[in-house]
Amino acid sequence: MARPAVVIVAFHAGVHARRCVEAVAMDHPTATIYLVDNESRPDQLQAILDDHPDVIGMPAERNPGFGAGANRGIEQALQSGATHVLLLNDDVYVRPGCIAALIGAAGEEGAASPWLAGDGDAAYRGGVIDWERGFAGHQDGATDYLIGGCLLLSRRAWERTGPFDETFFLYCEDVDWCLRARTAGVPLSVVPVELADHEGGASTGAGHSTTWAYWWSRNRIRLIRKHGRGSAIKTALRQLASTAAGLLSRDRDARIAMARLRGIASGLLS
Repeated sequence: MARPAVVIVAFHAGVHARRCVEAVAMDHPTATIYLVDNESRPDQLQAILDDHPDVIGMPAERNPGFGAGANRGIEQALQSGATHVLLLNDDVYVRPGCIAALIGAAGEEGAASPWLAGDGDAAYRGGVIDWERGFAGHQDGATDYLIGGCLLLSRRAWERTGPFDETFFLYCEDVDWCLRARTAGVPLSVVPVELADHEGGASTGAGHSTTWAYWWSRNRIRLIRKHGRGSAIKTALRQLASTAAGLLSRDRDARIAMARLRGIASGLLS
């Protein structure tokens, strides 16, 4: 019998984390919930735990990154006997039936994500990698990667693939994990039903912040360098370098433009 656990990775756990916890409790009341709070604000976290005493709080004084927080929570859940772990961003709110459907899709060997409802890039119906552009994006039905914001992992899938690469810190660690999972023979599935709602960018202001601009730009290059095949590496780096050259003139927000440039430089040098 499946024994699911849920690992929610938050940054300054607050209203989004609370809503995420409540949605999980409605969907699967017996699932153990681990709330990993990066750079925790103790009072905010404790307010959630006071209202939900069955939730296991895992605060961190500093922010080690999404991958590190996910690794910490998943390892704890598996050590405590979970057969499956659902990894969630705190701005993803599961709908009734989500966890059961994902367990059914993943089985004992695989991993699965559902369709996510949301605006723009917050929506997800499948993931594809364009190696020539060094870009991981959304495409209906594609299973090049599953979205880490709502990713159910079987114990066997985790054992065969290993933990998230913490050097990504933020963004693309899910793409990297799925590529390694494929190599290890782990089946990846997308459940073609909207089983969760994704607010998107609740912690980082995705698309409108220097945090997003830096890490997304950096990790696109790191992903290509780590997994690129043949001439795809040179092609991707050339195109990204060309993009960087025109950023300052095209981007209205100079701070975001500079963050992108720093990210590209870091991706090339790290």
